[in-house]
Amino acid sequence: MESGKPSKEQLNYYYKTSRKYFDELARQYYENDREFYNQNFAQYYGYKNFNWRRKPKITLGLLLGIFGFIIGVGFASYFIMKETMPKNTYNNYNKKAVFDEKNAESTDSKREPKLDEIDSTVISYMNNDFEKGTYFYNTGKYDIAKYYFEKVDKNDSDYYFAKDVLKAIERKKSSQKTYK
Repeated sequence: MESGKPSKEQLNYYYKTSRKYFDELARQYYENDREFYNQNFAQYYGYKNFNWRRKPKITLGLLLGIFGFIIGVGFASYFIMKETMPKNTYNNYNKKAVFDEKNAESTDSKREPKLDEIDSTVISYMNNDFEKGTYFYNTGKYDIAKYYFEKVDKNDSDYYFAKDVLKAIERKKSSQKTYK
């Protein structure tokens, strides 16, 4: 022990037997005598100039590795999805639509009518098919009204009135055909 400083053998003994005392010594020499610390203590901690309040640093390589991994997963999922999707989906859809139009039944009452934006907003607030049919009957859209009146359930209290309105729609349609 030179000038009150522990020898390497003593430090090794403290390191093996009393780690707490060894760490306290290391901290004292780190703060007061950095050269002695670098020569004798730093090897136990694996690096020189040990900082007791050291914060972990995320390196640029780690960030680039994570970013690369995310990009790689994105590319892999794109190609997997591309291989599993059916080819020419758009063309098959158009062919099916044309085929369906050719084979569709001519009964307009079973097919849901196409509505403009205002009508669809208005009927979204209506509770049942009878109310929807009444709305379209009053606006003069008899084909759409017919569709909704035919959907009225037999258990509904307005069922018989809906049937009467359907008869009135048929009379109006037939009278419009005779005047034309």
